[in-house]
Amino acid sequence: MKQPVIVNSLICPKQQTTVATFTLTSGIPSNKKGTNMSRFVEHLEEYRSRGITLDFFSN
Repeated sequence: MKQPVIVNSLICPKQQTTVATFTLTSGIPSNKKGTNMSRFVEHLEEYRSRGITLDFFSN
């Protein structure tokens, strides 16, 4: 799944936009019922609506 993100950095440019590729998976025991994958998309959309921001700061 691809989503727009904002990347923050200590070097110029301090903020950039790009498209991130997310892989949505779950680990469920074989004896349990499956996952509703639309819930993953729902949560990712919630983050996207607030603006997904990734920080790349080194120590």
